Amino acid sequence: MSTNYANKLANLQFRRTGGTNVFSKHMSMEAIADSAMVGDQAVTESYQVRAGNKPATTFALGAMQEVESRFTRAALAEADRVKRYLQTKLRSQLKAKFELQGSVPLNLHIEGISDVDLLCFRTDYRTYSPKGAKAADYGSWPSHLKGLEPADWLRELRNDVERHLLTCYGEMNTVNTTSNKSIGLSGPSFSVKVDVVPAHWYLGVEYQSSGDDMDKGVCIYIKDQHTTSKNYPFRYMREINSVDMRSAGGTKAAIRLMKNLKADSDAKRNIRLLSSYDIASLIWHLNPDQLLLEESRELRVMAHLEKELDIIVSNESRLFSLKTPDNTRLIIDKKEKIEDLKILIQELKGLNKMISEENLSSPSQEALSVLMETTVPIY
Repeated sequence: MSTNYANKLANLQFRRTGGTNVFSKHMSMEAIADSAMVGDQAVTESYQVRAGNKPATTFALGAMQEVESRFTRAALAEADRVKRYLQTKLRSQLKAKFELQGSVPLNLHIEGISDVDLLCFRTDYRTYSPKGAKAADYGSWPSHLKGLEPADWLRELRNDVERHLLTCYGEMNTVNTTSNKSIGLSGPSFSVKVDVVPAHWYLGVEYQSSGDDMDKGVCIYIKDQHTTSKNYPFRYMREINSVDMRSAGGTKAAIRLMKNLKADSDAKRNIRLLSSYDIASLIWHLNPDQLLLEESRELRVMAHLEKELDIIVSNESRLFSLKTPDNTRLIIDKKEKIEDLKILIQELKGLNKMISEENLSSPSQEALSVLMETTVPIY
């Protein structure tokens, strides 16, 4: 485990800005109006100046802080551009509705240049659970459609979307139609990669009872298998947001921190199975009151995070029982994921130790008590 946080800080800064111009010439002026010079990457962020000459403390503050809003807006604007184009092309044939999923709309991304997932829903088709409270209200499909499988409907949508995207963007950009779940758009006219994901809604038991759109399931098309796969991205987003509100932003700060620690870990090649989704899901299970984010006292979140993760990893039977926020699968479904988690916890402990040394006021102070007591003013 490297303790050279000057190098890690440089990596963090590069990751947050992308080291390049993220503003596409095709973006609307509204999306870039907050930047006087759209190519300027030298904007100083608040975390860079708050801690002075303390690289570990500065790294921690930046690792918890959300990516600068202008980069997030740029990514969302690119997805919106693709959405508006497809809306005009699909309107007369296959009607579609669009939603965003993933780390960018949830504000958990740690890179200035982050891929955006744009779900493209076929609105004239959906499936539902026959066990739901409102199943009888949904009726049946016309007889001439009854032989079609869900994958058939989505293959038609995917083929149409691919054709339109190739026509519009294929000459100057890369339109990747080989991916199983999405059509990827990247190249000179895109500041970030946009993945268009054909899908249809699934109205499960929970949605039929709650009526909350966030409980709707999403069935995406798996191209090489000609089948569909179901998940609940909006329920996941709702649950993460709910816990984060209780912690005043501390839950998301902790998630970003652990994702950044993974990105900069010298042992990241050994972290093979624990995904960013798993990291967020584990932190979702932690007590939000312990992760409460207070102005100038962000380091307290790190002290509590270390304690909470130590508790959770010490009880393997409980750890193996924890489910993802959307309640669809176990987070730790393989023993190897625990080893991955332990590597990240050691990274956190190493960072906390370095921060305590940078802010030590008495030789007798324990590392976590230093973090609990240290304030870093916001200028």
